[in-house]
Amino acid sequence: MSFRKLIKFGNETYIVSLPKPWILKNRLKKGDNIFITEESDSLTITPEFKKPIKPAYEIIIDIENKSNERVLREIISAYINNYSTVTLKSKNIGKRSVELREIIHRLIALEIVEEDDTKIIAKDFLNLNDISLTDLIRRKDTIIKTMFGETPSIPLKVSINSIISRDNDMNRMTFLALRVIKSALQDQTLQKALNHTPIELFDLWIVGYHLEKLSEEIMKIAKIFIEIELSKQKEKQVLNIYKKISKFYNITMTAYYKKDVQLAYSVSDERAFINKACVDILSKNNPRYLETLTERFKVMTSIIHTICRKVYS
Repeated sequence: MSFRKLIKFGNETYIVSLPKPWILKNRLKKGDNIFITEESDSLTITPEFKKPIKPAYEIIIDIENKSNERVLREIISAYINNYSTVTLKSKNIGKRSVELREIIHRLIALEIVEEDDTKIIAKDFLNLNDISLTDLIRRKDTIIKTMFGETPSIPLKVSINSIISRDNDMNRMTFLALRVIKSALQDQTLQKALNHTPIELFDLWIVGYHLEKLSEEIMKIAKIFIEIELSKQKEKQVLNIYKKISKFYNITMTAYYKKDVQLAYSVSDERAFINKACVDILSKNNPRYLETLTERFKVMTSIIHTICRKVYS
């Protein structure tokens, strides 16, 4: 915090100087407009919006003797922290080219631009100003509704690869959202361009994060559906619970989009009913995987309830 003296100018005007680092950071010059907002006993000074200049940060990652999982973590870290160029270096890197390409393609707008025997260079072509976080939420929602529809019976009538692929798409969008939100919280100019307050950014992250977790649970349940063997009666009960969870999710997202607090309060009661159904379906001699399946159902309802709670909290 810095202090400035108030200077009187004329009969009705007072002047206060602004810190030079703040002026430089926001690329202001003489004659530019700034906005002053009165809030109770304080004033908020905001610079006129200017399209941010993306700095060209480069990172070199030595991947020699590192596992693919370790390389993935380091690339994701560079991506989230806004590095514009990521260079992977290693002797005979061509032997790992296929795996490394797959890792890089997991991230939106990160593309390989150069490759030889010792390095792979990937550049980021993303413009953060063009990203709509609310659109990302809707895209995730659409994917989850599709995933719910792709697990209609036991065993699955569709390939598990389809559901895994959709879960990978959810991961890519989650990394993108984290990058945008983190950048916006550090850059008021970007925050203004996105037209979200810090609280709104936090809420968007919470909802988006739980949507990604929900897709993971659907994928786990799909894998259990392939392995589990149930009687016709048990299968009917299991699918009935699954349909209730799907309906719980659909109504929750309707409440979220409409900001309908009363609907959110009403539908939140479904969590208890679904959890009770999960307990009631179990018996002394449960088929293999059934207890695991019902626990996954409970996790799903908990995740959906968290999204529901964001509407009325």
